[in-house]
This record gives sequence, C-alpha cells and structure tokens, in this order.
Amino acid sequence: MEQLRAEQKEALQVSKEYLVKLTIGMEELVLELRGNRKPDTDDFMKQCLDGLNWLIQIYNGTADFINEGKVRIEKEEANESILRFNEAVKSKDDNRIAESMEKDIIMFLHNLSNAIDEAI
Repeated sequence: MEQLRAEQKEALQVSKEYLVKLTIGMEELVLELRGNRKPDTDDFMKQCLDGLNWLIQIYNGTADFINEGKVRIEKEEANESILRFNEAVKSKDDNRIAESMEKDIIMFLHNLSNAIDEAI
C-alpha cells in the first residue's frame, strides 16, 4: 500500500510540471480557435488532446490519493466536463471547441493543479 502511495505521489509530481505547460498551450489554442488559426492549429490541438488524455489517465490512477481526507475533485463533475468537451470536439466547430476548452477543460486543469498542490 505504501509503495502504491509513493508511486501515485511521484506520478502527480511529474504530471504537475506538464499540467502547467498544457494549460498554457490550451489557452493559446483557444485564441487560435477563436479566429487566429495558424497552419499548424490542427496538429497543435492533437498534441494538446494527447496531453489531456495522459493527464486524465494520471488523474484516474491517483484520484483516491488526490481526494484522500477531503474531496478536492468531484469525479462526476470532471467526467461531465470531459464529456462536454468530447462532444464539442466531435462537432468540429472551432468556437464550440474553444468555449468548452475554456469552461470545461482549462477549469478542470486548474482544479487538478490546485488539488495536486494540496495533496502532495
């Protein structure tokens, strides 16, 4: 059990650095999707989505550690945000994707960052 906790803590420490960079990248991506598209915007979005998927996997594997002692992230709320974003991506509507990224995903990333700070 102690080994698992040590691994979860290490995963959160590693993910924290990446989380900050991904948040900055997604904030830039929102601007691109709102009318400042660049030739590599689609590739940039794919990279951001890959990073988001990795962080979601880390969160899923460490949620019990993050929420130990007090609920820092409501799993149902996080899942709903991710599902809303998934629907926006499926729509292929840049404005809808940008709005959901800002309201759902970037907010989730900020909450995750704060929860990691508290938990470790």
